[in-house]
Amino acid sequence: MASVLATSTPYKTQSAGAASNRPQDALKALLVWELKDVVFESNQIPTLFFPTQIAETYILPRNSKGLIPVWESLGVLDLEEEDYYLPLISLLNAITTHSKLLARVRFRAYNRRMGNSFDGAGRLKPDGVATDEAHENDKNVLWRDVWIAIEVKNRPSDGLRQALTYARSLLEVGNKWFSMVLHFRPAVTTLRMCFATRHGVFLTPEWHLNRTNDYIKAASCLLQACVALERNAMIDQYHLIHDQTGRVSFRLPVPGMGTFAYVRELHHRIHIVGRATHVYSAARTGDVRTLPDDTSEVALNKKLVDTLERHAPATDDNRRPTRTLRSDTKSAQSSQQTSQQPSQPAASSAIPAMSANSANAAVPANWESLCSNTSSAFFYPDVQQCVIKEAWVVYERFQVEAKVLDIVRGSYALPDIAGYTTVPHPGMERLAHFSKERLASESWRCGLWSEVYSGERTQPRFTPRVHVLIFYKTVGNDLASIIGNAMAVAYVIKDVIIALYILFVKGFLHRDISAGNILALPNVKTHTARQMAGYEWFNLENRFKPFADLIGEQYGFVCDFDQVVKWDEDRVHAAARSAALAFLSTSRLFAIITNDTSVDTLADDLEACIWTTLFVILKQHPEHDLSPIEKDHLAALSSDKAYEVLAAKQLILDLTANPKHRDTHTALRPTWPLWHRLFAAAKTARHETEMVIQRLNEKKVSPDEDELKRVSVDAVFLYLNAVKDAVADLKTSGV
Repeated sequence: MASVLATSTPYKTQSAGAASNRPQDALKALLVWELKDVVFESNQIPTLFFPTQIAETYILPRNSKGLIPVWESLGVLDLEEEDYYLPLISLLNAITTHSKLLARVRFRAYNRRMGNSFDGAGRLKPDGVATDEAHENDKNVLWRDVWIAIEVKNRPSDGLRQALTYARSLLEVGNKWFSMVLHFRPAVTTLRMCFATRHGVFLTPEWHLNRTNDYIKAASCLLQACVALERNAMIDQYHLIHDQTGRVSFRLPVPGMGTFAYVRELHHRIHIVGRATHVYSAARTGDVRTLPDDTSEVALNKKLVDTLERHAPATDDNRRPTRTLRSDTKSAQSSQQTSQQPSQPAASSAIPAMSANSANAAVPANWESLCSNTSSAFFYPDVQQCVIKEAWVVYERFQVEAKVLDIVRGSYALPDIAGYTTVPHPGMERLAHFSKERLASESWRCGLWSEVYSGERTQPRFTPRVHVLIFYKTVGNDLASIIGNAMAVAYVIKDVIIALYILFVKGFLHRDISAGNILALPNVKTHTARQMAGYEWFNLENRFKPFADLIGEQYGFVCDFDQVVKWDEDRVHAAARSAALAFLSTSRLFAIITNDTSVDTLADDLEACIWTTLFVILKQHPEHDLSPIEKDHLAALSSDKAYEVLAAKQLILDLTANPKHRDTHTALRPTWPLWHRLFAAAKTARHETEMVIQRLNEKKVSPDEDELKRVSVDAVFLYLNAVKDAVADLKTSGV
């Protein structure tokens, strides 16, 4: 028998927590932890992102007369950092305008806050930005208008951390596969390019602009980057359409499926390396445009070469011969044709058999193929309204959600899947270079940023991710839409409890109950006694019968199953996974603080339901109406420090039906009959579960699966009883 005490994947601190408007210093500190062991530096990086080389005839010579005052200004030492902004901008513009390749891009110093901000970050202020030349200089720039951001700072680690706060926001525009930031160090006149992706951060070496060879490398890569960014090479051109307001539509890769425009965003979780989940309420539009005929990397490369060669400057006959862009392209095309994976056949409606736990499970295509080809399956092609979940999922698990939903299809408080598709990003497959074995003499560490590695000799680790869209046929609204209705809050918690039970008896744990993963139905769904009698899960336990009236009305459902695992099997763990501290159980928080292992249990998912709902109520309540203790609750739950979050949760769990406890709350007071009962249920369930785990560990033998299952199911009924009694109280009080 497999061990039922398989430990949980360790949690990794990341920047997608519950806090909003963090100071930049706080965000920088989080990024150091988020990027642990996923920062790569290599001479190969420019050619991986931009394989077509720029001929030297396009590059402004370093000794050009017009650059003399620029080099003089950049060569002055011990000035304030802002004194280097204008000469650096002059250099970048001189390089890009000389080539006559780029009609649109313009660099400029930036002396104000950005025009908008993304979740978890305040109004950042880059030192410079590259935008379309038509952008008005007297307006605050929006992140969607920025091609490249610039950071000027002498200390390498601080400059890179700050640069990546901009890269984090840039990635969110169109959910790009990469964003780009320049880091300039005036003390040594070096320039470095930083590429942020969902798989890791990739840094070029520092180029010393005073050295001719380094200057040529920097100028060539800058030109290539600007050409690529002008055609939005990092944005998915084929499935995401951005209108003038910045809203997103999804044009599906399946013939006849048409376009879905999102009605509103229900949830997002923003970071650099990770899933970067977005949840949208969407509706089909009348647009049935098909994809471009050829979206391959070869085709895009050919278009780029044609652009470059149309603007080829006159050459000096005395200049030494150089390799031509056309010959480079032919070589690249020939190489790709010999190594390119065959196209995938159209997906069927059947989900391939696949273990949700296995890191080595068979999948329909290798990762490199998925970067260029779409893998999709649609079970309800005529769906008119849906919820779309967009995420970057670890490659080995990109089909786990579809498999789980196929197993629980149509079950109570669980969504019906309409289909799924992967989103290709041609060119991204070149990053597989970092999944190969290194030469003994080669290092991919950034020597000037040692704090992002877990050990002195730790090498970064490449974790490929797949851009996935999941379409739920079940339509829902964000949880905040029902918080003003105390009875609806109680019923939604009941729905989550039932959904977690159904998953559990099928062998699964959700492991990611959080805001955005609990959605409210637009209308109450009724389940008759006859229907319930036919539910398999309802008949597994006679204890469900007293709850028939409660179960008869459904207000919400659970979604997002990327993190689901089999609770009763050993499994291969990823290096780490991320989660918002505000929603984690006290047991998982304690494991994070003590750097210890923990066991995934149903008690953790049930407790997470409490914290998710409670947090959303506090967050959505007008701040001026929160009581002093509720303001402290919210501040602590929004913290990025696990110790502070755990301390607050332990205090909250000790609150009781005592009128003094109730009356110190305003936002939570209407639902207090629910909270004090759930707090008691959570403590009892946690105690009973931990006692079983302790006994099983002390036996030092193969554990009894039935014992852990029994205590987990008992926890479900502890929670259901709490909700049932609370609903009775709420009805008595006329709520």
